[in-house]
Amino acid sequence: MVDSIQRITSVLQSARDLTFGAAAVASSRIGESSYTQYSKSIDPEALTRLLSSRNSREVKDAMKRVMSLMATNDPTVDLKSMFADILKNISSEDVKVKRMVCIYLLRFAESDPNVALLSVNTIQKNLQDRDPEAKALALKALSDINVASLYPITLQSVKKCVSDASPLVRATSAMTLFKLFQDSKSHDEEDDVRRHDLVPLLQELLADPDPLVISCTLVVLQNCLPDRLDLLHGHFRRYCAVLPSLSHWAQSLLVEMFIRYSKHFIKRPVFVNREDRSETPLPETPELVDSWFLEANDLIIDPDLDLFLTSLKPLLFSSNASVIISVSRALFMLAPLSKFREFGMPHCLVKALQLSSTENRCIIVQMIAYYASIDPEAFASLYRSFLPTADDDPIVGSYKLTIISLLITDKNVKDIIHELKYYITTYRDPAIVKKALSTLVVCAHNSNAFSAHIMKWLLSFMENDNLTDSEVTSEYVNVIRHLIQINPSKNLSVMLKLSQIITETDNLSAYAKAGIIWLFGEYIHVEPRIVPDVLRKLIPKFADESTEARLQILILAAKLLSFDIDRCESDYDFEQSRIAHLYDAVMYLAKFDDDFDIRDKVRSLSSLFSHERFEILTLLLQAAKPWPALSLFTYGDKASDLAHLELSPEVLNSLKVPQWSTEVPEVDRTPVETNNFMKNKSSISSNTFFASRTRANYQQPKASSPISSKSSSPEPKTFTSSKGKTYKLQSLDEFFADIPEKPKKTKIVIEEESETESDVAQLEESSSDESDDTDDIEEGEEDDRSSTSSDP
Repeated sequence: MVDSIQRITSVLQSARDLTFGAAAVASSRIGESSYTQYSKSIDPEALTRLLSSRNSREVKDAMKRVMSLMATNDPTVDLKSMFADILKNISSEDVKVKRMVCIYLLRFAESDPNVALLSVNTIQKNLQDRDPEAKALALKALSDINVASLYPITLQSVKKCVSDASPLVRATSAMTLFKLFQDSKSHDEEDDVRRHDLVPLLQELLADPDPLVISCTLVVLQNCLPDRLDLLHGHFRRYCAVLPSLSHWAQSLLVEMFIRYSKHFIKRPVFVNREDRSETPLPETPELVDSWFLEANDLIIDPDLDLFLTSLKPLLFSSNASVIISVSRALFMLAPLSKFREFGMPHCLVKALQLSSTENRCIIVQMIAYYASIDPEAFASLYRSFLPTADDDPIVGSYKLTIISLLITDKNVKDIIHELKYYITTYRDPAIVKKALSTLVVCAHNSNAFSAHIMKWLLSFMENDNLTDSEVTSEYVNVIRHLIQINPSKNLSVMLKLSQIITETDNLSAYAKAGIIWLFGEYIHVEPRIVPDVLRKLIPKFADESTEARLQILILAAKLLSFDIDRCESDYDFEQSRIAHLYDAVMYLAKFDDDFDIRDKVRSLSSLFSHERFEILTLLLQAAKPWPALSLFTYGDKASDLAHLELSPEVLNSLKVPQWSTEVPEVDRTPVETNNFMKNKSSISSNTFFASRTRANYQQPKASSPISSKSSSPEPKTFTSSKGKTYKLQSLDEFFADIPEKPKKTKIVIEEESETESDVAQLEESSSDESDDTDDIEEGEEDDRSSTSSDP
């Protein structure tokens, strides 16, 4: 009766499992929406029941629902009240369930630390699990529980896991070590003792042969002990060899660490003259060295530094932008600029710029701008790669134009001017237009032949286009002012054209018109004959002008009168001077202006002129003015170029590298022995047999043995393992010969027969054969026992 009930129960259980399996398959085929609807139907009571279920599928469904509630912060369900029900599933055999329980534990462990501590024993038991993923998950959960009393237990667990055979477990122990370092950040004596206990574990992890473990350990060293670069002495050469095998983020991290390491512990490269053998050290700041200097000198570089630089070549093909930037910094700061070109670094940076995301492009383009400001020849042939595109961010587009302004030469200036015209006329982004206009000024400075062409094009564009944007129009005027001030005497026709624009064109913005009026005031010394006529045309429309334009008209009248007074050799006659009459007309209009600044300016100028303080007026109005500030303008000075790059603080901090050490200590960089985590494991077919075999392991076959008498082939050699088990070494033919053949299926016919004497005789013969076989087997076993007893 009991057996039948058990059979019925097992059948029902299997049917139930099949039903759940079919439902899971159906939901996966229908889509996520079906499971979402199912999970929403789980109320708190059902959730508690599913968490206590013996079926792993129900527990997983319940934990998925818990994760959903945690992600959405649903206030209708109190997950803290289910702490004990969820926490008991930490011992589940399903790794996914364990992972979800650990996520819940990290979220609510601080709310109930006493109950959280109850799970520590189960977590510690999972550290003995054969599954490396389960063991790593247990160690991670143990380290993430924010309870101070767990520090000794976590430390002891890490000490065991750093020598685990699984690289995943050792990598997790490295990240656990990182958290232990974070817990001991203060400078208390107790925390210093803790850190002293953690450093040996870090040293053991640094000697790990697996790239995954090394990657995690480098994170710990960089963030927790950034000043302990001496820990890398015995691993420098080995890390250079395994550098391509590390993860992308670990590669960039290790390169940055080796840059600082080289500055402190490796001798500075020097140039040795081939004739007088004089030495010239590598400059602290990267500088472009002439080709004749490289031909007359030999570069002497430390073998370890050369090993590091050579190990960077495989990283040039990396798809990670941070790796490319780190490699470029290493070549730029530790070697001459010829190495930077030799490695093809400009092409790699351009490729990384094209393939990176928007965030990375902002960093890469700034680094390229820095490199191009020091060595523009390296990027000169790639100038078309820096032309802005439609999908570029305004910041990236502006920096691209900055780079182009640094790469302008006589060969590419015509092509660049053509592209800049396109950006000015088509782009609606003020930042791109302003930067393109600023780059036009650089083109005019580098090529005087194109200066007149650029000026003519700008004037025609100002006449035809409706310039309403104050920022863009002010930049137009600034560019024209720059071009005029390059050679004022040759731009008389341009000034006449500008006078026509400001008096006849009504679509100019206030800032543009005010800038042009200011330019006429600065042009008085070059050609004073056209300025009075311009002022005469501006006075009738004074009241209709903008505030900025009215103020500049007032200043222009004062400048013109002050210049005319200084030019007069005798006493100046205000009543007969037409310029004085123009000045009085402007003063009369400005005296009743509604703007306070203009009225105040009238009072100050009238006071100076009435008291005949002409020297002060000359200093105030006719002193040489600096060139108007552009968003980018270079004069060929490196310091000025770097100041106008406007690099972000993150990039500027990354460019700060310590100087080369003047006194390099004697360092032994002989590679230390790496940890061998497979030394406790042995193979039956190789290490165990050939390392421990002796003559006593082998037994020669006896001549009187019935087995040897039946076959002429020698008996297979046998050996005994360290655990006392006896094994045979067979050839492949002997091994496959032991496989029994598959018997053929025959139809069995059952017939009733009486036992005859022949049948009895056959049974007796078969029993006698079996007895003989058993005697032979017993004799063989005695031989085996005798061989084992003869072992030392």
